[in-house]
Amino acid sequence: AADVITFARTLMGDGTAPNGHRLLSRTSTALYQQSHVTCPPGGPMNAIGLSAFLWNWGDGDGGHVFGHDGSTIGQAAFLRIHPASGTIVALLTNGGDGKGLSHMLMSRIFKGAAGIAPPSAPVALAQPLADDPLTTYAGTYSKSSETAVVRVDGDALHCLIQPSANYGVIAPSAETKLQPVGRGRFISHAPGMSRPVNFNFLEPDAQGQTQYLYTGARVFPRRDG
Repeated sequence: AADVITFARTLMGDGTAPNGHRLLSRTSTALYQQSHVTCPPGGPMNAIGLSAFLWNWGDGDGGHVFGHDGSTIGQAAFLRIHPASGTIVALLTNGGDGKGLSHMLMSRIFKGAAGIAPPSAPVALAQPLADDPLTTYAGTYSKSSETAVVRVDGDALHCLIQPSANYGVIAPSAETKLQPVGRGRFISHAPGMSRPVNFNFLEPDAQGQTQYLYTGARVFPRRDG
């Protein structure tokens, strides 16, 4: 974690490491904090810069936070950098509810150090919106590592995510019930995890069928059209 903090100080500055070695040019360092892609609402980040995730935790530049998350088998890592206050937090976890722990610690630390905090999780609606037909979201969406099969069961959507052969050791197959939070927006909770996972259905075609599923930090294109 200490090495991650040292690297983060380099990114928060002008690309010069604390020992005086220039690791990146000023131009490249600035690109980390500039938005290149705006993400759909309710996901794990607000936007993506050059190799960095971007968040808005307050008004104006004072709420600008950047960093990155990462995970592998049994491990999850979190990095948050707040240039306005000079606050940096690195968290490395090796099991359990890592995202829940991260949210709790980031909220406490940044509220005390900078007067900002990550937003609360979306609140699920009691039932789907009456004018938001679930059938437009049903279908098969896939990317190289996983396939998501979305189906309607009664008045709810269910999503089965199946990993490819080479990815199964990291993420086994799992089906979850999706809870609505807004038009085309849903959440679910994995067993043992306190933070919800976002499911955003994007870009409907002329027949109203959405062409992309955005869940976590990944996009699945529709494959059954």
